[in-house]
Amino acid sequence: DDEHMWLIPFSPGSDHTLTIDFSQSQTIAGLRIWNYNKSPEDSYRGLQTLRVCVDGVCISPPDGFLIRKGPGNCHFDFAQEILFMDYLQSPTSTTGGSRNSQDSHVVSRTEEQASMEYEAPLMPCGIFQLQLLTTWGDPYYIGLNGLELYDQNDQKITLTENIAAFPDSVNVLDSVCGDVRTPDKLIDGVNSTHDGRHMWLAPVLPGLVNRVYVIFDQPMTVSMIKLWNYSKTPQRGVKEFGNHVEDQDVKMTNENQIVHHHKKKPQTADP
Repeated sequence: DDEHMWLIPFSPGSDHTLTIDFSQSQTIAGLRIWNYNKSPEDSYRGLQTLRVCVDGVCISPPDGFLIRKGPGNCHFDFAQEILFMDYLQSPTSTTGGSRNSQDSHVVSRTEEQASMEYEAPLMPCGIFQLQLLTTWGDPYYIGLNGLELYDQNDQKITLTENIAAFPDSVNVLDSVCGDVRTPDKLIDGVNSTHDGRHMWLAPVLPGLVNRVYVIFDQPMTVSMIKLWNYSKTPQRGVKEFGNHVEDQDVKMTNENQIVHHHKKKPQTADP
């Protein structure tokens, strides 16, 4: 709804300033930004870089903060968090516990550079979208056990609150409430399992493509994605999916259906 958005003419090379005045002294730790998101096409009107000054003192990096493009939909809360401390700390310190923290071998996120031996470019700040296209036979539900992303050094990227899905889970159905197979189970680290408490499952709805989103607030190089297919009911596992990253689409086929060596379970609309 553009009645709740801000839009001004853009003039290249000119200043475009938004000023916030407080009547008394305030301690500001960071910002949360929802970029312009009226539609997929209009999301290109969103902010790309932002310079922040407090009482005339610039506290942003020399090139400004990089702001990711809006997704063009409201499938999840697409707010981007900018914590000033992440840019004021020493380069050798880590960001353990933050929303997009990585393992201790990675230096400050503002220092990350792509390896020259790696063919893919440094991925821009943005959203990795897995479009789940087909199942291994179940027409009603689609699911996964888990996923992992790896950086340019083939090290696993720590994911904490970076995950979302649309539809979110089977809990969107009127007949379902409190099912534990929610998106956060995709990154709980328990992947090789038949325990439904560590899986994600969503309905296949008419006219909708099921999506899983991995959201980064800072630039991140991703060299590899690992998926663990849905094992509780193998027919509900993902067969074909597309990987959408910053307007680039790659269609992939998962050749690994999980097979149970017992009598085939009949298809059912019961989750």
